[in-house]
Amino acid sequence: MPSVPQTIAGFVFQVTQLSGEKIRRRLRDGSIRVHYYYRCGNNSACADHPRIRWRQEEIEQAVEADLQQLVMPDWVAEWFRGALATALEDVSGRFRQQKKMLTERPTELRGMLDRLLNAYLAGIVDEETFQSKSAELKRDEQKVTESLDRLLQDQRAPFESALQLFDFSQRAAGLWRQSAVGHRRELLECISLNRTLNDTTLVTEKRRPFDVLAERPFLKDGRGNWREFEPKALTTYTSLFFTPPQPHVLAVSSLMRASA
Repeated sequence: MPSVPQTIAGFVFQVTQLSGEKIRRRLRDGSIRVHYYYRCGNNSACADHPRIRWRQEEIEQAVEADLQQLVMPDWVAEWFRGALATALEDVSGRFRQQKKMLTERPTELRGMLDRLLNAYLAGIVDEETFQSKSAELKRDEQKVTESLDRLLQDQRAPFESALQLFDFSQRAAGLWRQSAVGHRRELLECISLNRTLNDTTLVTEKRRPFDVLAERPFLKDGRGNWREFEPKALTTYTSLFFTPPQPHVLAVSSLMRASA
C-alpha cells in the first residue's frame, strides 16, 4: 500500500480497521496533486456496513470542530476562569490550614509525651498508665505524619495544574492546527477517551473535565442570571479540576511546553 502520513492511524480513531490511501492525480498543466484518504479496511463487512472513506483534510477539520466545542465565548471563559481561580484560592487556603495543623501536631504530641514521662518519673502516674498512654501518643504521632504525607502528595499537583488545564482546553483547537503529528496524537488522547468515525460523522467521548467544558451544564443551572447561581452548584464543576490528576491531565504540561 502507498505510504500515507500516520496522522490518525494506529487506533486513534475507531472503525473496524483503518487504513490509508495515497492517490496521485495529474492535472491538465502536467503537475501532480496528491490526496490522502483514510478508509475502513474491513473487507468482510456485512452488507449494511457503511462505506467509510474520509479525506485527510476532512478528518482534520472534523477534529478541529470537535475541539472547538471546548472554547467558550470570551466573557464566559473570563467568568469561569475567575470562578476557578477563586475556588483554587479557597481550596489552597484550606490546604494551608490543614497543613499547618498537621505540621504542628507532632510537636504537641511529643510535648505531651515528655510531660507524661516527667509525671511517671515523679511518681504521679504508675507504670501501666505510662506505658498505655505513651503507646497511644506514639500511634497518634505516626498517624499524623502519614496524614501529612498523603496531603502533600495528593494536593500539590492539582494546585499546579487546575488553571493550566482550563487554559489548555481553550487553546486545544489552535494547538491541533499548529502541532506536529506526534503532538496531535497526544492531544487527542489527552482530551478524548474514544473517537469513532462513521460514514459522515466524527463522534468523541471526552474525558473529565473536558466533557463538562464542552457541554457546559453550569450555564443551565442558574436562576435568572446564571452567573449568580449558588456557590455549591459551581463547586460541582470547579472541584473536577482539583482531584488527584490522571495521566491524561499530567500530559497537559508537556503539550503546553511543546506549543510554546
